[in-house]
Amino acid sequence: MNSEVIVVGSGAGGATVARELSRKIKGKILLLESGNRVNTKQAYTQYENYLTPPVEGPVHEDMPFWPGQGLEIARLTCVGGTTLVTAGTCVRKLEDELKKLGIDLSHEFESLEHELKVNNTPDWILGRGTKKILEACESLGYDVTPMPKFIDFSKCKSKLCGNCTLGCPENAKWNALEFLTEAEEHGLILQQNARVDRVLIKNKRVVGVRANGRDIFSRVVVLAAGAIGTPLILRASGCEGEVGKNLFVNTYVTVGGIMSGVKFNKEVAMGLLINEQSDRKLMLAPHYARRIVKILTQRGLKVKEEDVIGIMVKIGDENQGEVKNDGTIVKYLTENDFITLSDGVQAASDILEEAGVNPSSIVCTNPRGAHPGGTARIGGFVRAPELETKIEGLYIADASLLPESTGGPPILTIMALAKRIARNMLDQQEL
Repeated sequence: MNSEVIVVGSGAGGATVARELSRKIKGKILLLESGNRVNTKQAYTQYENYLTPPVEGPVHEDMPFWPGQGLEIARLTCVGGTTLVTAGTCVRKLEDELKKLGIDLSHEFESLEHELKVNNTPDWILGRGTKKILEACESLGYDVTPMPKFIDFSKCKSKLCGNCTLGCPENAKWNALEFLTEAEEHGLILQQNARVDRVLIKNKRVVGVRANGRDIFSRVVVLAAGAIGTPLILRASGCEGEVGKNLFVNTYVTVGGIMSGVKFNKEVAMGLLINEQSDRKLMLAPHYARRIVKILTQRGLKVKEEDVIGIMVKIGDENQGEVKNDGTIVKYLTENDFITLSDGVQAASDILEEAGVNPSSIVCTNPRGAHPGGTARIGGFVRAPELETKIEGLYIADASLLPESTGGPPILTIMALAKRIARNMLDQQEL
């Protein structure tokens, strides 16, 4: 089987490249996705979480995390990828850092923001819990701004459900399925349950991929299998060096407590951005986590989901992790990560207490990784500013590219890079 272009992965990067290319080279693109198609409402059932091992070190008994602690890394494997379960947050990340590498994505950012109809979370949709957090932040002197979203909030008017990060039941939120549908209308062939094991390389040039035990030939391959999947494919293909190293995950926790009857669990997720005044990559935003209910229940407190309110603390963690050849992921909190995360937890606790939460009920979840990236970064395996790998005809279009941690949702930056890559391919490969 032959194809002009093979795209591996259907998330934000893969879907964007496929859509952009399909507009110009109709009927010549094959997209291989290891997951299957699911109803958007059932997207949360496709998680494949991974718990990284800890390293030896002191345990802080008064906190649920410590330097050296392993992290739970969340992954979603299905057509459309993690775009189905994002909170719809759409912010520019690493714009200045990429400019220093000679990559100015201003045009791509503006184009995407217009196309995705990015808008600030409106005041009218903020629920009681988010407003309580806003008032507390203002009282404590925090700068708070509405969170930019690619959500059509008019579809949220009839019923607020709080399911943004589970799979929007109203299709009010953009996801990669929209780009994939358009690409299929232009002739894209999408094969689900197609697991790519390796890239086929001959004389330092890509010639295809091996998927489900068979070879598929193409002179152009775009890897967009995510910052864990992509380096595994590359290493199985004989690519070494930095590949698989420099892993970051944008570590986060949720701090929460009891506010009886607040119904925060039904509100739009992360409607506000709480700007922490420092040079660190530290992001705070209103966030509901069912794990808070579980923790409080385990402590003997009678609590319902509608009684819990919380704030997410997300950091730009150090990129010292690694995806090894056998699939083992090494990633833990460094001392600097611990300090930054601890400061964020203290700030979130102060805000919740000011909002009226009983301080004795305030707890914190274990740290998780939301946005793996950096494992085939620009400036390493990928050349800047050309965005080409060291293998002719092989491109990468996912968070593996990112040169450092974003400290926040990277989806817009991934899509902007994917648009630039597609444009470069059309200019240079004569597809």
